Amino acid sequence: MSKNVEKTIIILMIFSFIFTPGISFADEEKVNAISITADLLIFRPAGILLVPVTAVLFAVAYPFTLIGKNTDEVYEALIAENLRYTFQRPLGVDVPIE
Repeated sequence: MSKNVEKTIIILMIFSFIFTPGISFADEEKVNAISITADLLIFRPAGILLVPVTAVLFAVAYPFTLIGKNTDEVYEALIAENLRYTFQRPLGVDVPIE
């Protein structure tokens, strides 16, 4: 694998760890202009970019999930959660910016 591809993969993995949605313990989310702007300009585009990355990771992990019989759990963790966070969540909600 070339150095550029390795660097790109490492950078995308770092972004995926940074922009992974956290667990929210608050009863009500306070949505303000800053969280909406950050969501619109940073978190949604990052989520859109990470959809194919997580799909590739799932494709690589798929044979191992068949052996371990946990394909549904891995699909949920890698693909479904990212799709819900990116496309189904209301704008500005669950953004790690106050």
